[in-house]
Amino acid sequence: MNLIAFLANNFVMLFMLLGLIIIIFISVHLTKATKFYTRIAIILLFFASLFYNLELASQGHEGYTIWRPILTACKYSIYPLILYFLIMVTVPETKVLTLKQKIILLIPEIISVPLYFTSEWTHLICYFPNNAYQGGPLKYLPYFIFVFYLVIFLIQNFISLRNYSRKNRLILLFISIGSLVGVVLYKIYDQTDDYTPIFSASLILYFLFLYIHLSSLDPLTGLMNRQSYYQDIETNGDRVIGVISADLNELKYLNDTFGHSAGDEALIVTAKTLDTIRRPFTTIFRVGGDEFAIFYYKGGEDLIKSDIMDLKSKLLENNYSCSFGYSMRQNEKQELDEIIKLADKDMFVDKARDKALILANGGTLHTRE
Repeated sequence: MNLIAFLANNFVMLFMLLGLIIIIFISVHLTKATKFYTRIAIILLFFASLFYNLELASQGHEGYTIWRPILTACKYSIYPLILYFLIMVTVPETKVLTLKQKIILLIPEIISVPLYFTSEWTHLICYFPNNAYQGGPLKYLPYFIFVFYLVIFLIQNFISLRNYSRKNRLILLFISIGSLVGVVLYKIYDQTDDYTPIFSASLILYFLFLYIHLSSLDPLTGLMNRQSYYQDIETNGDRVIGVISADLNELKYLNDTFGHSAGDEALIVTAKTLDTIRRPFTTIFRVGGDEFAIFYYKGGEDLIKSDIMDLKSKLLENNYSCSFGYSMRQNEKQELDEIIKLADKDMFVDKARDKALILANGGTLHTRE
């Protein structure tokens, strides 16, 4: 195998990986950790393809060559590592693994790698008399290790799916299950054990999804943004059965008195509080400024009232307050815009009620002196 042949045979995969590296470098949305782990995964994918092709070329060598067992050991070692770093990529930013957890997750790989590289002499995994493959008593260990990390990767994806909408969950399921089906088909039909094209395509699809998803989020609070709000009204408006309108009190006062960092902190705390009532049938938006909205696709009026009371209580515990209003769909012909307007109207009534109650009790509207 020469360099030109390697580039020609793997051009599509290499082109995708190079493009992904460029996207990562110019991205302003991805976290440093996501960029770091993705770069490592891309580098490992390149070397996985290189090891595969070199090992394939070594099979045609006449007589024994030490390169074949070394390249086979490299090949066995690298695929679990790729999955390991892809697991790191899919871990939510809010649930970053500790160093201890990362090391524990690496233990199967740490144990197996020395076995691969010494197998030519121990004959535990495989060895190559006269350059012909011969399996040892632990010949299936590389596949067990690979499956172990693949299962962890899929479990981590399913855990991550809970943070996404139903539509996004379906997209991630397609990417995850599609990769798994590809690996299984390769193995069943003995096509090849070079899985780098599958991983590369999955990584490209994942980051395409990630960019689309990030464009739908408010960068400060992590809630769905105004663009998503209007998109949901257009595409899912007929499914919404109830709306909560929320407005953070005293945001301008916080910004003017304590600086915008204090205002940002208030918005972040409010968003986290609103997120505590997230369910598969709710979508929470930061509509803009100090305005928030929650769409309910299932549930009833009692649930929405209970959620509002719960949110008010939690916000007060953090020394913040929001005014809330809600409205329910009365019939199938009622437009969502009308429901939203009624919820906003109810919210302004609640805001006026809160102000009047504070003043009636001898208090002032601004309590953070």
